[in-house]
Amino acid sequence: MKPRVGILSVGLSSSIGSSLPATWHNLMKGNSVPHSWRCPDGVTRNVGTRSEGGSDVFSLAEDAIQEALESVSEEGASKLVYPEAIIVGSSSDTVAYREANHPPTLQVSARLDAVYGFGAYHQISTACASSSYAIAVAMDLIRANLYKVVIVGGTDEVTFSSIQGFSSWRVYGDRCRPFAADRHGLILSEGAAFLVLAKEGVGRPIAYLAGAGMASDAENMSAMNSEGVLRAIADSATEAGSPYFDAVIAHGTGTDSNDTAESEAILKFSHINANGSLRIPHVLSYKGLMGHPQGASGAIGVVLAVKAILEQELFATVAPEKLDPELGVAEAVTQSRSSRTAPGESTLHWW
Repeated sequence: MKPRVGILSVGLSSSIGSSLPATWHNLMKGNSVPHSWRCPDGVTRNVGTRSEGGSDVFSLAEDAIQEALESVSEEGASKLVYPEAIIVGSSSDTVAYREANHPPTLQVSARLDAVYGFGAYHQISTACASSSYAIAVAMDLIRANLYKVVIVGGTDEVTFSSIQGFSSWRVYGDRCRPFAADRHGLILSEGAAFLVLAKEGVGRPIAYLAGAGMASDAENMSAMNSEGVLRAIADSATEAGSPYFDAVIAHGTGTDSNDTAESEAILKFSHINANGSLRIPHVLSYKGLMGHPQGASGAIGVVLAVKAILEQELFATVAPEKLDPELGVAEAVTQSRSSRTAPGESTLHWW
């Protein structure tokens, strides 16, 4: 069991809200307003953006970072807990500039560091896992005593290149139906989420990160391998020193391969740790309402996990007409908002 890392504050900007409270309100109410974009290939596709034209990757990040920093200040924290570094996970940074035939500009992490004066910056691009990796790296850097306080997260905008990429893999749909029998694709969206992390004993944490697991399955551009997901879950559980999770905020993209692989991994992990009686955690996906925010997905998931723990409520996975009976976790997928009543600390897992 490795040392926990404190979460001092969080901030979020999404396709359904410019802040965490606004996003949470719309998520719990089931509100979503997708827009249609006419792409250069002449095809109109649905996207998850707050406005017709969408937001840029830098402004999305600023909204989330500002909210996180203000939350730290509201807690009366001293300057000792101001982040010493920023770590950003992003898959769309500089893509818009290339589309406009401009050379890539400074990475968004460098621009944000210049604005806020954190002192050091790092950036990670591992496709949709970008911000999840960034958070895991931040945890390692804090545990290694390289930094006491880090702000970490992810930010991504919707670009035509990304839309066409997912379309070429034939996984782009008209809406996202995670774990549904009739699921047939995802829609891309914009979003950003950031967390201020600190070494245990520094600041006033609102929650803790207990463990992280990472695995690389470089075998297919758009299909997930359930064994890799299982290894990541198991590694995070080992770090946390706990074999059980109350809930899993899944990647839940609504594609056939993703939802099947995640269901298999969660079910296998539950069997391994059941000790005679199967214990499947609640399974959630926010992408049915918010769309797929690409590299920002993991950071948005953990910020929503923190909010769920603080509120002691779970949001609903957008209700499909019918859950896929072939998925082993179908009965555990949240179909309505629910309040937790179990006493003690709550443990959620996300990716």
